Parts: sequence; structure tokens; C-alpha cells
Amino acid sequence: MAELKSIQEFEQWLVSQNKIYLYGAARLCDKLIKKIQHMGLRDSVQSILLSDVSLNFKTLFGISATKFNANEIDPAIPILLAVVGPPQKEIAAYLQQQNITHFVLLSNDFENQLNEELNRLETPELKEYIYSYSKHKSGQPQKDILFLSPPYWDFHSPFSAVPCLVAELKKHGYSAAQYDIGIHCIHNLIREKWKESAEQCLTKSFYNNTFKNYNGNVYSSYEEYKNDMWFFQTKEFDVSLVKDRYFELNAVQKRVLEAFYSRIYFFDLTNIDFDKCKNLDSAINRWYSRNMLDTLCTEELKQIFTDIPNVVGISITSTCQFIPGCILAELVKKCRPDAKIILGGSCADLFANSSYPHKADIKKYFDYIIVGEGETALVGLMRYFDGKADINTVPNLMFIDSDDKIRYSEQIVEDVTRLPAPDYDGLNLDLYLSPKLILPYQTSRGCHYGYCAFCNHNEKYRHNYRTKQMDVVVNDLLSLSAKYKNACFQFVDEAVRPDCFKDMIEEMDKHPEFKDMKWFYYSRVSRQYDEELLRRAHNNGCEMVMFGVESFNQRLLNFIKKGITADTSKYCLELFHKCGIKTYAWLLCNLPSETLEEAQGDLEDVKQMQDHMNAFSVGAFRLERNTDMYDSPEKYNITSIDQNDPSKFQSHKDGVPIDKNSILNFWTQKYLRYQTECHALGNRYTVFFE
Repeated sequence: MAELKSIQEFEQWLVSQNKIYLYGAARLCDKLIKKIQHMGLRDSVQSILLSDVSLNFKTLFGISATKFNANEIDPAIPILLAVVGPPQKEIAAYLQQQNITHFVLLSNDFENQLNEELNRLETPELKEYIYSYSKHKSGQPQKDILFLSPPYWDFHSPFSAVPCLVAELKKHGYSAAQYDIGIHCIHNLIREKWKESAEQCLTKSFYNNTFKNYNGNVYSSYEEYKNDMWFFQTKEFDVSLVKDRYFELNAVQKRVLEAFYSRIYFFDLTNIDFDKCKNLDSAINRWYSRNMLDTLCTEELKQIFTDIPNVVGISITSTCQFIPGCILAELVKKCRPDAKIILGGSCADLFANSSYPHKADIKKYFDYIIVGEGETALVGLMRYFDGKADINTVPNLMFIDSDDKIRYSEQIVEDVTRLPAPDYDGLNLDLYLSPKLILPYQTSRGCHYGYCAFCNHNEKYRHNYRTKQMDVVVNDLLSLSAKYKNACFQFVDEAVRPDCFKDMIEEMDKHPEFKDMKWFYYSRVSRQYDEELLRRAHNNGCEMVMFGVESFNQRLLNFIKKGITADTSKYCLELFHKCGIKTYAWLLCNLPSETLEEAQGDLEDVKQMQDHMNAFSVGAFRLERNTDMYDSPEKYNITSIDQNDPSKFQSHKDGVPIDKNSILNFWTQKYLRYQTECHALGNRYTVFFE
């Protein structure tokens, strides 16, 4: 048994070997193979030995994979343990028990050395292309502004934010191009070359203890399903295959496919907490080593860098998009140093309102940040760039002046009725993985309630509820349906107010075209709904409603200031279902002060209501910054908060500390198992199209 302490020792040892085994299929194994490949010695790897004998892969990372069996390996071939840290000792002890002594360890800091080495060795194609692009740029850009949406986990439909901005700019005479990078990344990810990575990600997802505990039927189904992997059967991925097959698969298979996308894609991987972040540049630079740019390297993406206008907007909705967004901004700057780059989206608000101590660092990536709603601000900025407006007159703006001082402008909210319908022109709508095109649309902005204690929406936005006139809404929908070939619609309001819903249905009644449409929306539960109204709504295309039920326990509902009753939730679920409108309910477990007995009772209520719910999702509650619970923890029986991770809070009920682990175990083993076992495995889109 030997130990390799440096890259140099590893190189010398590898050159001296004819063949080696790699034991383990985690991320270090992937990195080792990349290093071995750079050395031109890939053929020296005899096989990857799989520590979990239940795995059934023939290859991983393009290398033959074999279930570990001490009696079947060649004792003359050394085994390199592709793992560092405490697990190494456990594996070494296990191998010695199997009378295997010809194995090699890696030092604990070896992986860090290897990461640095790979950073020097790997130059992503896209990065190289863009860096050299400025040398041969010719011609003038065809658009006044280019919008880029960084990768995101949702691949069913486009976002609404950028199309809304595009429509407003066009109204004022500006031309705009928009590009959803995420959907192109998905298509790049699921080509043949990503098969091995997908297999690894699925292995991690479905063979860990969590999935074994509460997803027994998913686990067993995956055994049958993993060898099919139909979406890899052609070298050039055919989107129609997913569109057709995705919604034909049974519930368990859909779950497997969803896990594949989420595990291999960017969600969580690139997530950033501005309040915890110490150095923005360091957080971003770490991601160059993860080959994200290889994922972005598509012919379509390279093409956009041949026509970069003077202004580029990057819309970031989720924190998982922030790092990819900054990398894109840096690439744009490399290609076109004089371009003005604008950051917008809800993530811009989070950054501006965070406690990150070095906000001026952002100017390396973005010249201006729009905080809040963007239509008026963006038009004002374009006029400023044209020399037709004073920067001090542009609202909803954050920027860094020449002295590195942060400047904020006046905050306003938009008159939503005057805003045009979103413009989706330029987006490749055929790429979205849905059997029929789904377009997002907003009938209102803000929240008509706005007092939930766990809500982290900006207070100015939350308490400024505005709704469009319903004749405008209906005309927009008719226009969009005609323009985009009878698309379906998702109303992305925080929640459509019931009286506004009634007014909308009355307007729809005037147009027989709605009988052939399909749409779904978000709502608070309310006694204002009645059977006659809902049957008319269903007749006008309403296929599904999504309720934030949160809990069926009245004490907890009162405690989180939900402003509803459990009886009203049950009333709405029963009534909507009776009228032919599918119901989707969101629930939360492990709320502050929630006891195990209350969680158990909540599950029993869910079981009683299952015949009235087409689907439900349940998530473990996470305490977030910028919420009333976080700002005033004593009001919500919260005794302590981990400032590095607010989800790690402690709470009590009547002075008795809550055993969070017991509730989380219940959530994992009972609540989620029940969700898996009943008919509610599909996401909102699969339910919508059932």
C-alpha cells in the first residue's frame, strides 16, 4: 500500500504502470480520467471498479465499468482509490479484509492539486472562440439590445420577464433580440457525449440512502428503466422524441427523467447566497473549473457573439443563474469591451438588498442593475445611452459611480394595464420540452394579500398589487394564441384575485375562441368561488388551479399569517375538482413550532383529500432572509438561527424545544413516500396535460 502525495508523484507512478484499476465512480474518478487522458494514457485504465455491487453500468466516463469482486480482478494490476478523505480508510480496510494489498492511496489535498492542474490544461472551446472573436468582428449589429437568459432548471416554457421588456422596447422604437441560453444548454447536455455523465448523476440520485428510504418504487423502477435511456439513442438529440415520450411515460419514469435533468444541470450547483458570500470573484472563478462553458459551447451560442449590439441585458430570476450570468457578462466584455451590460430580474433585487460587503465588485461584470420592475427603467437607460435623457431621471436603478460609490435612483412600480402583451419573437419556441407550447402571462403584479410570514418578496412589490383591465387581458390572450399557433397559457401572477378571476371569465364569455384554449393559474383559496363560476371557467379553457395550501392545521396557518382556513382549502379543492378543473396543492412540512403530532395530522388530512387533488407537492420549510420570520424570530417561537444557513434554525412550542430531526425523518419517510405512492408524481406540466 502506497500513498501519492502530489501530481508529480501521480504522473511518475502512472507512467511506470502497464495497467491500473480505478476504485470508485465519484467526481474524483472523472477528474483522474481527464488527467490520464491529457497524459495520453487513457488505455492504461483497465476498468472502473464499482463499489456498489447493485450498480449495472457497463461503462462510466467512457471507461469499462465492473462490479467489484475480489475473486475476479487481476492481482497483478494495482488499484488506485479514486477517493480522498475518511472514506479512503474504510475502503482500504475493506480491501485488506478481501486479502487485497496491491492498492494505492491519494493524499487528502490531492484533489485540490488536481483541480488546479485541470484548470491549466482545459481551455473550453467557447471561451477560446469568444476571446479571439474581437479580432475579426465585422459589420454592425442588427439590434439595439440583446437579452440573454442564463441556464435554469425549468425547460418546459420560456420566462415572461424578457418578452415583456422586448415588447415595451419595441413600443418605443427600439429593436431587441432575445436568447434563452438555458434551453440550448439542455439540448447540448442530452446529446450522446453526455451519456456517461448522465449515468453517473442518475446513480448518485437513485442509489443514495434518501431515495432508498422513501422512494422505494422509484428505486425499483429505475432498475428496469436505467438500461433503456432512450433519449441517448441518437447522436443528434431529437426534441420531438422527448416531447412525445416524456408525457407518455408512467409516473415513476417521469420522476427519473426529472431527476436526470436536475442532477446534471445547474440548479443548486451554481447557487449563491449573497449574505454568506465573502468574495464574488472567487465564487465565480471556481466555476470555470467545472466546465460549465463546455456546456454552453453550442453552435447557436457561438453565433450570438457575431452580432453583439452596444447594449446587453442579462435577466436572472434565480440565484442558481447568477454565476452563469456573471460568466456570460465577462465573455461579452471580452468580445465587446464597449458594450453596456445591464443586470435585471428578481436576483438583482436580492443582490442589491443583501448584506454582501463588497457590492461595488459587481461593476466588473455589470454596468447597471435594474432593481424592481424593468420596463420604464430600461427605456430610460436606452434613452440615456442615446444622449436623450439624464441618468438621474432613470428609475429603479443601481450603479457604481467612478468613485466606487453605490447610487440608487427613485423606486417606482409599473401601471400594468398600459404594458403591451409579451413578445416571444426570436425565441426558438419549438425547443421547449412540452407536448404543446406553454407561454407565461401576467394579469397582475404584486400580491393581493402580502402578509405571509415566510414570504421573501420585496415589500414594495408585495404590497403594491396592480391588475390589468380584464378586457386588455383577454385581448392579449387572443392575440398571443393567434400569433403563436394556439399556445397554452400559464398565468404567472403571485395569485389571481378571485374577483378579478370572475371579471376575466365574464370577458372570456364574450369570445368563443376560449373554448378551444387551455390555461392554468395560481390562486389563494377563497369562499368567493362558486360552482357556476368555475364551470364557466372550465368551459373557457381553465384546466388547472394551483393553491398554496401550506397546511391543513389551523394553528399553523394562523401562526404563519396565511390568512386562510383549513376548511376553505378543503372547500376549494372539492369544488374545483367537482367542476372538472384539476387541482395542484403545495404544502410545507417542518414549519417553526410544528410538532411531530401536527405533521402526522397534516398527512392524514392530505390522505382524506387525495380524491380531490390531482397532484400535490410537499417540501421541507426553509427559513429565508428578508421574511418576517427571519426579521422577528421571537414572534414565531424561533430561538436561534444559523446565520450561515438560516434553514438551520431552532424553535419551540409552549416552551418545549422542537425535535426537528424527528419531523424531517417523518417528512422523508412518510410524507414523501405517500406523495410517491399516490398519483401525484408528475410536475405541474404533466398534470396540466393529463
